[in-house]
Amino acid sequence: MAKMPDGWIFIPKEKSRTEIELVPSELVFCHNCKYSAMLYADDRFMDGYCQRHNIAVSETFYCADGKPRKDEEDA
Repeated sequence: MAKMPDGWIFIPKEKSRTEIELVPSELVFCHNCKYSAMLYADDRFMDGYCQRHNIAVSETFYCADGKPRKDEEDA
């Protein structure tokens, strides 16, 4: 079964002088990103780290470079 995304971002793109198009893009929080390393203890968030940007992150941080983590059951 497909997993719901964390959210969507809609980026406006000009089609003509009088029209715009909204281009959807998936929002990926750090705890679902393939670049993150999250540490949990007793189902509570303890610490997070972004391997792409080399910074400490929270579960609900996100950035433009976020890519969804591939689960074993999806592969």
